[in-house]
Formats: sequence, structure tokens, C-alpha cells
Amino acid sequence: MGRFLNSSSTGEVCLDGLSARRARSCFDWRVSMLRESCAADALLGEARRQIVRLTPVEAHERQLAGAMIVDIRSESARERHGVVPGSVHVPRTVLEWRLDPASPWTNPHVNLERAAPILLCDHGWSSSLAASTLRRLGHEGIGDVIGGFEVWRADGLPVVHVEPKVLEPHELPGMAPPDGLPEPRRPGAEQRAHWEAALRERPDRYGVGASEPARAVLEPLRSVGARDLLELGSGQGRDALFFAQEGLVVTAADFAPVALATIAEKARTAGVLDRIVVVECDVRQTLPFPDQSFDACYSHMLFCMALGEPQLHSLAAEVWRTLRPGGLCIYTARTSLDPDYGRGISLGGDLYELDGFVVHFFPQDLVERIAAGSSGISFELVDVEEFEEGGLPRRLIRVTMRRPK
Repeated sequence: MGRFLNSSSTGEVCLDGLSARRARSCFDWRVSMLRESCAADALLGEARRQIVRLTPVEAHERQLAGAMIVDIRSESARERHGVVPGSVHVPRTVLEWRLDPASPWTNPHVNLERAAPILLCDHGWSSSLAASTLRRLGHEGIGDVIGGFEVWRADGLPVVHVEPKVLEPHELPGMAPPDGLPEPRRPGAEQRAHWEAALRERPDRYGVGASEPARAVLEPLRSVGARDLLELGSGQGRDALFFAQEGLVVTAADFAPVALATIAEKARTAGVLDRIVVVECDVRQTLPFPDQSFDACYSHMLFCMALGEPQLHSLAAEVWRTLRPGGLCIYTARTSLDPDYGRGISLGGDLYELDGFVVHFFPQDLVERIAAGSSGISFELVDVEEFEEGGLPRRLIRVTMRRPK
């Protein structure tokens, strides 16, 4: 702090040699700067009301589901602190041109049709302003990462260090492919090959009789007069076979061809091939069935596989679409009370890789969010029942939802 000294010959009081007139000028300048700062804060607030703000974990889940993270930090910050594997670097100075679908200089490695991009800066400030600008270019649903790279790294999410890129004279900034990996790591894609190998090695890996959850849901299915049943994630078919033997017409869907071949052979041997249809199906994509095709949908531990929350919402909406009014969706999932929760490799968002298999451990509020849905697509949450299975034992829930009539 300055201290008062003496009066100058002009009669102005001096502050450490600075005249009061000059001090007043400095004060006015600082007030002006404060006003500018407040205006910037208002601009930032307005920008954030127009975009989707994601925690680092949520952004990571969306990246695993196929969204592209666009890193707008400086080269020096990226070299010093590292980068998000699979992200694309587009400097802020050329961002609009690289992400404008109509621009001849669009970055070819950013798929603008697959999912809205997610912007990442150092601390989550400039990314909000930049996302708001891109929204005016037509990027509905664009988001940014709350807290930026600093919080991403503090949350223990994946970070890699890459060699700084020196552009050739003919190269444009912001046109490079993803950093650190050829593409973002997608556990769901890896799981397909892993399940194929596991099921091929042990054709009866999960037993030959119906699971207890399948036996438990038979009465609820009969109570609503269900006839056409969709089973998602049928595996080796022990539950599909049980339902068919109980008189239901079962569409057994799985993403592993070896599993579907096993189901077909078991159905042929049991004499119920006329009541089982096998369909290769990846639940991360649109289900290959017409609207209102089924009376009920059943799945045992499919919802708790390598599916982040955005994918679970998409799956629930697809199930809703394929169910007839009043139809039931009954699924089981491992919970965050399970002894395995927190073990293995954390993938963020309550997903863990255990012995090569990815498990999404459900908290109670996730069940409620899935049922609530969005855009007018919601289920009535009928029942949530806890139970145990296996030697650990695994802690699971059986969730019953109904499409409104």
C-alpha cells in the first residue's frame, strides 16, 4: 500500500510520488477493468446457458461412446501437461473453420454427424465461449468440459504425452488426426472380441439350466399375457431356451455370432427351434426390429456391461420403441454394493474392467434416471428388487419397467 507524503507545488497530495490526479486516473482505469470483467462474466454465463456442460467423467463416457473431444489448448500447454488420448487438437484461432461443416477447411478426422463435439481447454472457461460460437454454426448439443484439462487430469482420467508436432510448410494447423491413439479407446468394441473368445472356449460357461432371474420373471411375464419376448444379450441361450420351453416366442439377440450358433443348436436339440429366432445385434446401435414388435424385453446383466450412461439412455429408448404399449422391460444389473465395485481398472463413470470384462456398477439413482428417460420417452418404474448370485456373491438388482399404455 502507498503512504501519504507531502503536497506538491501544485497543491496535489502525493502518494509515494504519484499525484492524486494520476492516482485517480489509475483508480478509474481499474474500475473500468472491473466493469469489463463483469461484462465478460455475463458473456460467459450466457454462453454456458446455451451449451451442454459435462464433468470430465461424463465427457469421458461420451468419448467412449463415440463423441470427439476437441482440444483447443495451446501447443505449449499440451506439451507440458499431456493430452487426452483420442482427442483432436484444433487451435482456438482456427476452430470455427475446422468445425464448420460447410467450410472447405474442415478437419476430416472430426465426424460431425456421429455426435456433437466436446471442447476442452485448460480450465473450462474459453471452451464455453468457443462452444457457444460453434452452436451458432449449427452444432446443437455441443458441450465442453467443466474445469477443463486441469480437472480431467486431477480426476485420474486417461492422459498421454505426445511429441509436439512441427507443421510442414504445406500443412494447416488443426487438421491432424487424434492424439495418442488412432481413435478413442472404446471398451464396448473390445468386449465383442473378448466375449467371442470366452464363449468359444467354454460353450457352457454360465451353466446349462435357466438362471434364477429368468425363473423369477416368468410369472410377471405371464401376468401381462406376454407372448413375444425379446431377450437382449442372450449369451449361450440358457434363458432363451427356458422361455421357449415355457411357450413364449423368443427373439434371442446377441453381438457374438458364436453364441447365436450355440443357441440355434440347443433349440434344435430341444425341439423348440420354431419358437426361437436368433439375431446378431449390437445394443449400442439402433435395434433391428420394427416399432411395437414385442410384449416384453428381458436381459440378464446386459445393462451393466460396457455401456456408459448416454448409451444406456439410448438403449432404453430403443427398447421402449420396440415394446407394445403396456409392455415390460425387465433387466438385471450389478450394483455399487457389489464386492467387486472399485476393483480392477477404472474406466470412469462406475465402469471397471475385471479380468478382461467391463462391468458398469449401478447406483440406485441411475435406475431412476434410465426409467425417467427424455423427450417424452419414459417408463413407469414398477419394481426394483435386490438379490444375490454366484459365489462372491454378486450383488444385483432386478428392475421392472413398463411402457405406458
